[in-house]
Amino acid sequence: MEDLSAPVGREPEVRPADATHPRLLLVILLAAFALRFGAALLSPNMFWPDEIFQTLEPAHRLAYGYGMVTWEFRVGARSWVLPAVLAGVMRLTDWLGPGSEGYLAGIAFFLSLLATVPVYVAWLWGSRVGGTRAGVVAALVCATWPDLVYFSPKALTEVIAAHLLLPGLYLAVGSEEKSRRTLFLAGLLCGLAAAIRILLAPAVLLAMAWACRREFRARWLPMGTGVLLPLLFFGLVDATTWGYPFYSYWMFYWQNLVVGKSPQSGLVPWYGYWKMMGLIWGWARLPFLGLAALGVRRSGFLGCMALLIVFQHSLIPHKEYRYIFPAVLLLCVLAGFGLSLLRDFFRRRWQRLSVLTTSVLLAFWLLLAGYFAYRHGPFFQQLSGYLRAMSQVSRSSDACGVGWWNVSWAVTGGYTYLHRDIPVYQAWDAKAEEVQRSSSLVNYIVTPDPPPGKIPGFEVLWCRDYACLLKREGACVALPGYHINRILEEQGF
Repeated sequence: MEDLSAPVGREPEVRPADATHPRLLLVILLAAFALRFGAALLSPNMFWPDEIFQTLEPAHRLAYGYGMVTWEFRVGARSWVLPAVLAGVMRLTDWLGPGSEGYLAGIAFFLSLLATVPVYVAWLWGSRVGGTRAGVVAALVCATWPDLVYFSPKALTEVIAAHLLLPGLYLAVGSEEKSRRTLFLAGLLCGLAAAIRILLAPAVLLAMAWACRREFRARWLPMGTGVLLPLLFFGLVDATTWGYPFYSYWMFYWQNLVVGKSPQSGLVPWYGYWKMMGLIWGWARLPFLGLAALGVRRSGFLGCMALLIVFQHSLIPHKEYRYIFPAVLLLCVLAGFGLSLLRDFFRRRWQRLSVLTTSVLLAFWLLLAGYFAYRHGPFFQQLSGYLRAMSQVSRSSDACGVGWWNVSWAVTGGYTYLHRDIPVYQAWDAKAEEVQRSSSLVNYIVTPDPPPGKIPGFEVLWCRDYACLLKREGACVALPGYHINRILEEQGF
């Protein structure tokens, strides 16, 4: 039986029964991977166009030589490092399926595998502060919370950076080992997270101050070296690709703060993230945040980190829920700590009912996660029809041109999903007669469901998830001098 006299925060003595926990951890890790990878494969969706056009679309251009170019990659406001990594995954996995299916599955596999790292870290951190059972609970919480399941397979900088940041924080603060090598590795992971998502730099500085305190040679030097190396590498890549070191960072701030690109996307008051949590989480917000607040007893550091990330982003007028994903991940770990504390509390009071109370608490968590997953249901289907349509065209050997009729280019998945070097055209707010006059340019048309009208020669292949795919037989007529990228540049996108 677990030693109840052991103080909170210290791992109790390992008993033979604890040998089951590594096997249980493996089951949780496999379940976490299956949930994320399965969601990405079975229900392709898009939360925000950036997950395609800021990462996967430039990666497709690197890997295959063609793709759509948005303003960030025309002016140099994004680094090429992450697209280059994703381009490598594309080239390595495109054999897995026809058209775009192969490398999209490869990307989902790669990102879902990366997303199991925070689940393992939650187990390590929970085991250290509350015993092996607390580690299992923390890992289970991180494996099943719908936010993490939904966002983890997406190629968003906030998500990828968060998955690298958490293990860095554990090595810096959560782990008992504070060797120079451990701190260097912690700095390397934290620096890589900050290099991918530069707005995490204040959080990394807080982690360094918390971990290193006044020990310059023993701690600041190795951890600081680790942090600087990824940043210098990103600066070198900027110098090679954009002409100046760290060009993408200062151009990002220049475009958003001086030119005003962010205000064009909408402004939200300082309390906007609290409202977003209410809209997305519903009543699940209160018990989840309550468990996270309780978990601060076992890690005040993670609580401070989550608050700093939310507070910092609250000061920026343009807000999107995905921006605070790193904070949501930290809150999930804290919620796992809080749930394990509740388990310990009830176990001390009713030792004979420990199995029952544990089962009730885990059932409560799964019910909470299930309710939140139910609320997330529309997100798992968001824009799915358009992505499926483009993916089907990618598998069609006769495709020679694609038209987007009353469909924004931003929701189509671009050439990442099309994966055919053929022209694409957008007819926004157009009548059927207008589309008919240029219908010889394309032999596939993607429309909302129901289609805005009927085009002679085109038949509806299918309508699904609010989108329809139309097709006609025959070749396409080329439009001299046309390219979608020129249109995007003229429109300022």
